[in-house]
Amino acid sequence: MQRIHYAGGEVVTGTAIAKELMDLAEALAKHRTAESVEIPVRTASGALSRATLLVGPASQLVSEPLEADDGDELVDEHAVDELRRRVAAITSRPVVGPPGLADPAGVEGEFDWPEA
Repeated sequence: MQRIHYAGGEVVTGTAIAKELMDLAEALAKHRTAESVEIPVRTASGALSRATLLVGPASQLVSEPLEADDGDELVDEHAVDELRRRVAAITSRPVVGPPGLADPAGVEGEFDWPEA
């Protein structure tokens, strides 16, 4: 199980779900876009529920493992597959930089973004 810290709060979800959520957050940040994503979570009472998170370039997500005795692992293969599908869809698009600049992907060394 993993605890996801998000927007001053936290949710508890399965390890595989958390991994795919972090991959989605990374892909969205690289592509400078945001999406709402719904994931299965375990409430403080141990019940199963769902949480919707807005994930994008400004999101600050932290995933941390929970102790083994903090409840049964939350497993939802459908949720994991959906997150993977979304990551694949996003990463198949080209990365877009600021207007007027070439894509810096693959350029060796540092890239200096112009001041806003």
